[in-house]
Amino acid sequence: MIERFKNMKTSRQLNIVYVAAVFVPILAIGIFLIANTYNMLFNHHMDLLNSSNNSSKMIMNEINGQIYNISDSIAYDSRTISMLGGMYGSEREFRDAARDYTVIDSFVENYSQIGSITIYTNTPYTSNFKYFRPVTEEIEQTDWYQKAIGQYSPFYQLIVETNLYKNVEYSYALVRKITVLGSGCQAVMVIKVSENYLESRLGGSDYLTFISFGDDIFYSTKRDWYGKKLPFEVDYGEDYYSETFNERFENELCLGEISSLNLKYTDTKAYVTTLDRNAMRSIIKTLLVTVSTVLVALIVPAIFMKRFAHSFVTQVSTLRDEMHKASNEEYDIRTDFSGSYELKQAYDDLLIMVHTIEQQKETMYEAMLNEKQLQNEQQEMEFKMLASQINPHFLYNTLETLRMKAFTAGDKEVATGIKLLGKMLRYVLVNIGTTYTSLQNELEHIETYIRIQKIRFDERVNYQLEIEDGIDTQEYMLLPLLLQPIVENAVVHGLENVDAVGCISIHIYEEHDNCEHLIIDVSDNGNGMTREQLDMVRKNIAEDSMSKHSSIGMSNIDQRIKLCYGEKYGLHIESEEGKGTTVTVLLPRHSAKEQKI
Repeated sequence: MIERFKNMKTSRQLNIVYVAAVFVPILAIGIFLIANTYNMLFNHHMDLLNSSNNSSKMIMNEINGQIYNISDSIAYDSRTISMLGGMYGSEREFRDAARDYTVIDSFVENYSQIGSITIYTNTPYTSNFKYFRPVTEEIEQTDWYQKAIGQYSPFYQLIVETNLYKNVEYSYALVRKITVLGSGCQAVMVIKVSENYLESRLGGSDYLTFISFGDDIFYSTKRDWYGKKLPFEVDYGEDYYSETFNERFENELCLGEISSLNLKYTDTKAYVTTLDRNAMRSIIKTLLVTVSTVLVALIVPAIFMKRFAHSFVTQVSTLRDEMHKASNEEYDIRTDFSGSYELKQAYDDLLIMVHTIEQQKETMYEAMLNEKQLQNEQQEMEFKMLASQINPHFLYNTLETLRMKAFTAGDKEVATGIKLLGKMLRYVLVNIGTTYTSLQNELEHIETYIRIQKIRFDERVNYQLEIEDGIDTQEYMLLPLLLQPIVENAVVHGLENVDAVGCISIHIYEEHDNCEHLIIDVSDNGNGMTREQLDMVRKNIAEDSMSKHSSIGMSNIDQRIKLCYGEKYGLHIESEEGKGTTVTVLLPRHSAKEQKI
């Protein structure tokens, strides 16, 4: 499978990588996110719905308790019993007694939850006056009156009546029998709960609320549902009923909860229904945003990947076509190439190779024309050509070929090492025979050397560079290949037996006393030298000799500095056993370029 993948076209490889690394993970995360978001939002709305349902039941219990206590206070008050059991000789006597009866007045005035209090009685000469009503034949036929006369426990009832304006009214009322001892009179008290009070306590919610006895609705936040049947199925046979559902109501998909409520001190059971008509709309809206986000996360990378793949394949194809032309000795290749950094470098190297080959062909053609006249000179020229042209370019091209083969094989470390080695050799060959180079070029050469050593020793070799402000490394000119042997000596000898993290530090600064000298300190954190070894190294450098401790080319470097800049310049070495070694290079403050000026 891996070999098959390697042999595919680059564009197809990129598509497979996109599907495996981007599309599939984002799609999986998106599905999980959508499902989790739906569950979280659904549970959140159901929790709010349940809280509203419980709040409505608490309010109903509170109202029921207050109404029941008021009914107790009226029914067991001696004045009420006396009023209902009085032996009146005329309607006038009844009205006079009712006028003096004030027990109910205080409750009606002080309790806003009371809509009305009516006592139906068959006391002789009872008339429609204040809170009293005679029991007519119509009243006797009502189911609530028959139920009240037949039991002593109070109950709640939906009472449907027609008012003076011929409008049907639906009232939620407590009905209870008042026992009148010592007389043959019967009385039934009906306390209607104020509709306005119910609306003020239950109507402030964003939810639609139904409260019913069985399936008969006596309260709704939508007034046109008063007296209608509950539009949802309920199992009225259960002692306690609670159910959540997701159904359509008035052409809207709603979340709902129905739960039963046993009204205190009575055998009446009410059902509280709470509907959220906005929940599913809100959930769907949020899910659409989530789905859109996932789609954007899938589509946008796909567009960028498609464009990148097309651009990259085009660049590779161009490079391949031009290399194919060069391999067939067609050197008229395009000079403009735009692409990624690595491909641009490869194409630049191709241009250099083609240009070099053309120069070589021209040189060889000229040499052939002068072969007979300048045979001796030709031999010398051919030798120089081999030394200064053919070998370097052959070496560069060979190293570049090896680098590309290592990179193609997936060994990036080897490819990087070959590239750095080629860069280092190029610097050495270019500066052979030159008098000066910039300090910047020398530092870059050192860095290339350190990077090669890090490939060999990893963290055993590290590099730090500190340059004092005001020193222009690009303008300062010094002898080429002056510092690299010192750094090489620090790596080879200074860090030779260091198992931990080794570090080479270079500090470049000006002497602060007279600012006439530029000082370069090259330090290592190696094992250092004993006093005897340090004295021996200093002696060998001074005597221009080479020994084990004089290290790589130290004497040569010191002599080059002295011959170029004067006897007061050169090298100085400090070392302490166990603490490392520091080599100090003393140079003129002004570069060779400035001195010539």
